[in-house]
Amino acid sequence: MTSLRASNKKGDRRDLCAGLLLCVVGTAAAIYISGHYQMGTVRRMGPGMFPLGVSLAVVFFGVLTAVSSFKAVEIEDWWKVDLLALGTVTGGMAAFAVLLPLFGAVPAIMALSVVSGLAVRRSSLEVVLLAISLALMAYLIFQLGLGIQFPLLRLP
Repeated sequence: MTSLRASNKKGDRRDLCAGLLLCVVGTAAAIYISGHYQMGTVRRMGPGMFPLGVSLAVVFFGVLTAVSSFKAVEIEDWWKVDLLALGTVTGGMAAFAVLLPLFGAVPAIMALSVVSGLAVRRSSLEVVLLAISLALMAYLIFQLGLGIQFPLLRLP
C-alpha cells in the first residue's frame, strides 16, 4: 500500500514521467501518420486526419499531465505497488480475453468489470451495476450506434 504522507518536495515524478511518455508516443505517432497517410481537407477528410487528431490530443494531455506534476505534492513510497489491485485488474483483463471468443461480449465485459472491481473494495451492488451499465453501453455504442456486428452472447 502506498503511504499518503506527503513530503515537503514539490512535484510528482510519476506524473512527470507519464506526461513525458505521452508526449513522446503522441509525437512519434503524429510524425508517422503525417508521413504515411493522406490528410485531405476539412471538407473531405483523408484516412490520416482522425489518427493525427488523436495523436495530437495525446500530446496535449501529456503536456497537461507533465505541467500539473509540478503543482502536486510528491507522495512518499511511490514505488510500492498495491498487489491486490494489480492482480485483480490483470485478472479482469485476462478473463475478458478468454471469455470474449468463447461466450461473447456481454459475459466478457461483465467478468472484466466484476473481477477488476474487486480492486476498489466497493460494495458488490455498485460493481454489478457498473458491469451491467458497461455491457449495455457497449451494445448501444458499437452495435446500434456504429453498426459493428459482434456476438453479444454466445452459448457453447
